[in-house]
Amino acid sequence: MAGLIDLCSTFAPLITEVAEYTFDTCMIDLILLYNFGHEVNDMAYAALAENDNPYLDRSRLFDHSWRLAAEPEMRAYLQDEGSDDVGVAQEYLSRFNDYNGHQGVAYGVIMRAKAAARIALEFDPYNPELIDLILLRTPVSTDRATMPRRAELRDLLQRRLTAAPYDAGTWAKLAKAQEMPEDSNALTVQDPYWVNAIAYSNQDTEQVYGFLKFKLDQRAALDATLLASLDPAQIDAALTCPIVRLSRLFDGLCLYVPAHWGCRRMMETQTVTQAVLADASERGVCTSERTGPDQSLAYTPVATAFVATGWQ
Repeated sequence: MAGLIDLCSTFAPLITEVAEYTFDTCMIDLILLYNFGHEVNDMAYAALAENDNPYLDRSRLFDHSWRLAAEPEMRAYLQDEGSDDVGVAQEYLSRFNDYNGHQGVAYGVIMRAKAAARIALEFDPYNPELIDLILLRTPVSTDRATMPRRAELRDLLQRRLTAAPYDAGTWAKLAKAQEMPEDSNALTVQDPYWVNAIAYSNQDTEQVYGFLKFKLDQRAALDATLLASLDPAQIDAALTCPIVRLSRLFDGLCLYVPAHWGCRRMMETQTVTQAVLADASERGVCTSERTGPDQSLAYTPVATAFVATGWQ
């Protein structure tokens, strides 16, 4: 807090773009923007009630905004002509999605922002903020119709990855966007992208769980035609051994960060992964994945069909 007080004392008087940007306005603005915890936030909200500077109107929308009493104020803010505040629109949809049928107000703001982002992207084709806005999902049922199709999605993710090649989330999205061939390669075409998602996230449990769940879903969906075309060694290499490795890595990581988001979902996969591990052990396959030291389970970046300049 001392640093924030010094900051507002020094720089608030120098800000001329905002009318009457006083020390108090600065403190309220920054505390509610960066969230200093309940006690400090409550102090800021108390001060906000005594401060009528229009610059803080956006902050007022979030004061106790879990109450339905905040719905009319948020809706009026979004209905203002030219409103492009996607952040408030998302909050409105998540909190009041089914409230009095007014979700179209917030949805319209997001759609206008997406349309503007597509135009801006023509002049700034690798801007990650514009790409993220176009790819933004909302809880509105009709949103799927406005999302990019697979070809455009791949193009946008290519650009996103060119701008930020070490972004784990983009690698995970790119994994899901791969075209699936109708042969044995279908079992591994997405794997390098998942591997890089894990590697560039520093073995984050969310990414590890994502790859593990993907492999388990592949195993569950293996149809008889494809199964008949593969020998057991191919199935082990594409499914059994990765599942064993991922489950061991996942369990090991969750010993240290059990409260992490990914670890909370451990029970969803534990029964199946234990069965896969028991099968691999009984057949004597996936030896390195089953018995190798913990440090050998970590993933490192691998080459993919995508490089920084595009698809090769």
